[in-house]
Amino acid sequence: MTLLVLGTVQGPAWGWGSDRTMALLAAAAAATALTVARTLRHPHALIERGLFASRAFTGASVVLFVCYVGFAIFLLSVVLFLQGEWHYSVLTSSLA
Repeated sequence: MTLLVLGTVQGPAWGWGSDRTMALLAAAAAATALTVARTLRHPHALIERGLFASRAFTGASVVLFVCYVGFAIFLLSVVLFLQGEWHYSVLTSSLA
């Protein structure tokens, strides 16, 4: 998660196509893949594989993820709008 956040925060400053940004994003993708692979093989994983055999659980998990992403996009766009268009400070936009 830290690699992904650092890559997205520093992307505008370093350039989205720069070697550092691309290396951080690639490392984040590799760490995610390793985490998923370990979770699938571990006998006492944090999230049991058997839960995903239930269509209801899998569907609810997908819907929850999509809703979370939509809500995060909404929050970010509101903060960026308040700072960019209405010229609120960071503190004022977070309180608003």
